Amino acid sequence: MTHRHRSPPRQSLSVPRRQAGFTLIEVLISLALLAVVVALVGSSSQIFTRASDRISEHAEAVFEETLARSFVTDRLEAALYLNIGNTGEYRVGFEGDQHSLRFLSLRPGYEHGRALITTQFEIDGQTGSLIVRIAGAAPDYPDLELDGNITERTLLDHVGKAHFGYLRRPEDSDDAPAWEDHWKDERRLPLAVRLVFDDPARAPIIAALKLTAPPGCASSNADLAQEGCGEL
Repeated sequence: MTHRHRSPPRQSLSVPRRQAGFTLIEVLISLALLAVVVALVGSSSQIFTRASDRISEHAEAVFEETLARSFVTDRLEAALYLNIGNTGEYRVGFEGDQHSLRFLSLRPGYEHGRALITTQFEIDGQTGSLIVRIAGAAPDYPDLELDGNITERTLLDHVGKAHFGYLRRPEDSDDAPAWEDHWKDERRLPLAVRLVFDDPARAPIIAALKLTAPPGCASSNADLAQEGCGEL
């Protein structure tokens, strides 16, 4: 009787399948990458916020300076030819030096108070600011004193060693107008006023006065000596 040799059953040698999910090392690497991304996003957000704040501050400063320049120019252009001299002496209601100036003008319609006002622009040596002071003036006896209810306001900060200048009409028609540092006891208004800053990158403020001669000089009956028309 023949015996057959039966081979043992074959066992499967399949490789066990990897379970789904992340290992601890992969999780740690992912957390580290996430922390880097969050840090970069947060840093970028802070940089953007700072840049936005700086832009807003710069825009606000430019806007305020533009308003201040416009205010100074408008007020100076409205200076009036008013005689504040003694009897028989013509002296225009305008005087100034390198650090301050005063003049008479009409109050704008949008402001309340006396129609005739005295305006003073001054560079404060302690704070380095440009200040304006406004007070009502008596129409019967106008002068350049700031009396009564005075309105004071800071127009510009950090003007440094800024100074005023006054443009004088030349005596000879062949000469050019010249800038001077003082204007006092004059019979006429300057042609223009300027405020020059010590920072060369900051443009000066220049206001050309609208009245170039006393109003009475246009009349054929004007008293030339009294109205200062002889200096035309």
